[in-house]
Amino acid sequence: MIQLIILLGIISIIDFSTKKIPVVVLVVMGIVGIASSFYAKQSIISVAVALIPGIVLMAAAFLTGEQIGYGDAAVVTLMGLFVTADIVCSTMVMGLTIAGIISVILIASGRAGRKKQIAFTPFLLLGYGLTEVFM
Repeated sequence: MIQLIILLGIISIIDFSTKKIPVVVLVVMGIVGIASSFYAKQSIISVAVALIPGIVLMAAAFLTGEQIGYGDAAVVTLMGLFVTADIVCSTMVMGLTIAGIISVILIASGRAGRKKQIAFTPFLLLGYGLTEVFM
């Protein structure tokens, strides 16, 4: 879905450069997502189910003291307005896997410590792209 790719691209650039995701961008993503859901005539139940992975990630952000940022969790939640739950889950798994691999490389090379924060949304964008190609 092109709207989601564009929004994830914009958010990725902002997140990469500032390590923050502005609320206004999340509001825009939410509005576009709701419009997209209505246009695609998705059922309320399928949209609600697609929001669950992001809500779980939001709980993880709270329980880990924001080791996972609330902004990242909000992006994953809002992805559920655009795509199905299986695509959201696949995107999350691929994004986390790629981010983990990059983190191991950065730590092993001495370029980062274990507590180094990295922008997660670029990995979500990559994970979504791979999901769309391979699913």
